Amino acid sequence: MVELKEILSKEKTRREKLGYNLLTVEGGAGGGDNLPLEDRIGILFPKETFTLIERRLGPFYYPISAKRTIKVKSFYVIIQVNNYIMNGKNPQTLDSLDVTVDFKNKLLFTGT
Repeated sequence: MVELKEILSKEKTRREKLGYNLLTVEGGAGGGDNLPLEDRIGILFPKETFTLIERRLGPFYYPISAKRTIKVKSFYVIIQVNNYIMNGKNPQTLDSLDVTVDFKNKLLFTGT
């Protein structure tokens, strides 16, 4: 589970406004080249296996079949890719993507 926080910035008028990323793990506290994997939880990258570099340095994405549970304030968003079909002519694009998105106020963990 990843908990995302809104990025708020103060204008000259001292009013708070959402930043361009809207939600991140650190809520705008990070900076520079800090790009935590959790910030990319919403990217449905169509790949299941990791390269040698990714296995040594850590993955740059979550596998497409990973069930994503994201806590936003007082609710949870659960994203699950059920099926996808890659384009036969262009392996970098998808022809179809079957995704279930569920919203919950509470999570019930079953231990599985």
